[in-house]
Amino acid sequence: ISFKTIVLTLISKLQSMNYNRTPVITGLDTAFLIGSAPASECVTLCGTKPPRYLYYMISGFVCDIIQFAIDLSLNMLIPSTSASTCWAASFSISVAFRHTSHRYLVFGPYVGGYWSSLGRMYAGYSIIIVLSTVFNWFMTRGADGMNHYLAYGITMIWTGIVNYFILKKLWKFGGDDDNTVAAPGSTSSFNGDTIGARKKHLVNNDSQMIKIV
Repeated sequence: ISFKTIVLTLISKLQSMNYNRTPVITGLDTAFLIGSAPASECVTLCGTKPPRYLYYMISGFVCDIIQFAIDLSLNMLIPSTSASTCWAASFSISVAFRHTSHRYLVFGPYVGGYWSSLGRMYAGYSIIIVLSTVFNWFMTRGADGMNHYLAYGITMIWTGIVNYFILKKLWKFGGDDDNTVAAPGSTSSFNGDTIGARKKHLVNNDSQMIKIV
């Protein structure tokens, strides 16, 4: 059984669940199989669309775990590596994971291609990577410095908040209309009606594949 078959089966099962005749969850196929819109725009829970910030929190949390795993691995494999070096390396590497996670959960398809979009994200994160590394270095320097992972946690908290505003500016989402989001580098946006029409057109083709499974 292929990974794709497993994913198709799982999505089909989830989207077939109902509570009081209301689908428990819809839109997973559009977000993760077709990829025409992020989960924040097309996924509903019991008929209600959660706020976009919730998806940003989920995406960020998943990538924070990945960053922590990278930091922990560096610290274990190379014990002489300083806390601030581990932070800088793990944060920098995790940006690539955040880029993909935000694409499917929060912002939608890449504009200008994957590498161009990733470059814009690294440019947006570059200042905070430098500032947070300096901040972490000041907290952990010297024999009386703060514990590696206590400093890591404090740095993670404030950078997570700042990153939200950086991305809000970079992707230009979070305006007056919560159903509208512009992808990075784009001057156009998707709205609820556009998503619905595109979903109806694209899902019809993909649904046949799900039924086969």
